[in-house]
Amino acid sequence: MRKHYDLSDKTIEIIHEVMEETGLKYEVDAVTFMIYDYKKREETREKVADILSGKIKEELKNDLTRLRLGVRTAERNSIILKDIVNTMLYVDDYRYLMPAQGREKHKVLIDAEKHLEEIIANAKQVKDNEKAGKGQE
Repeated sequence: MRKHYDLSDKTIEIIHEVMEETGLKYEVDAVTFMIYDYKKREETREKVADILSGKIKEELKNDLTRLRLGVRTAERNSIILKDIVNTMLYVDDYRYLMPAQGREKHKVLIDAEKHLEEIIANAKQVKDNEKAGKGQE
């Protein structure tokens, strides 16, 4: 197939430079070389981008896991504290501040933690059952 293009002097100069550097005899061969070289560089660039994104994901994976676990722990503690404060407000029978970092856990705190673990276990079981149900279809 033949195509005719109007090219600037600068473009022709570049084509001639490519001809010299590669030892090609014809301008069309130099243009073809440049096109395929461009395509090859694009493919290489895409491969490098894929490799880099994979490495970045791998590097961030542990940090994101730690962040997720930290957020989950904070959420659990918030729920426990809310349950304890709610209990204290209803009972209204407390006299002293007993810091959560104290040596002994109050029965209410132990019960709140157990209650939260049950909620989490039930939610996990529901999620696992849903996954198992989808896998059978």
